[in-house]
Amino acid sequence: MPTLPIEVVRQLGLRLVGKALAEFADGSEEIVYMTEAVVMEIQGRSANLQAMVVGDEALIGQMVLGKMDYVVDCKNRRLVGNQARPDQPVLRVK
Repeated sequence: MPTLPIEVVRQLGLRLVGKALAEFADGSEEIVYMTEAVVMEIQGRSANLQAMVVGDEALIGQMVLGKMDYVVDCKNRRLVGNQARPDQPVLRVK
C-alpha cells in the first residue's frame, strides 16, 4: 500500500477517510490515517488506491506496482511492464 507524508496529503488536498492498523517491516505496529482514493500514474499506467499517512517519504509499494502490472528489474534499476501486454496492465483474477 502506498504511503504519503502528511505534508503531501495537505498539499494535494486529500481527505482523510479513516484509520487502519499498519505493521512495519521491523514488526512494530501503529494506527495510521488513510486517505481517500488517489490515482497514481507511473510511465503511462495508473492505479487507484487509498494511501496510508505515515513517515516523511512517499513510498509506492508492491500493491501499486502489482496493480500496474510492473515488476522491478533490480539489476538494471528499472520497472518492467508485462511483456505480453506492453500497452496496458493485465488484471489477474484468481
